[in-house]
Amino acid sequence: MSPLIRGALIAGMPGLEVLCPACQTVGAVDLRRVDRHPEGAVAALVLGLTCARCGPAAPMPRLLGLHALPPSGRRPVSALDD
Repeated sequence: MSPLIRGALIAGMPGLEVLCPACQTVGAVDLRRVDRHPEGAVAALVLGLTCARCGPAAPMPRLLGLHALPPSGRRPVSALDD
């Protein structure tokens, strides 16, 4: 079961690390900037994410984990509804 967005934010874990299976790029999503209901599951965000390098035809990204801060040196991941 996936944590809720609100739960991740309250726990101080706003950085979501994601992997594009096509190009193996690891990126980060700042959950504080995502325009989704806070009671939504973090895993549900995968449907609205796309790799900035591969574009909209990329396969569904893989969620790697939550972090206190987005990992430095990671590319931002584009959200379709941003």
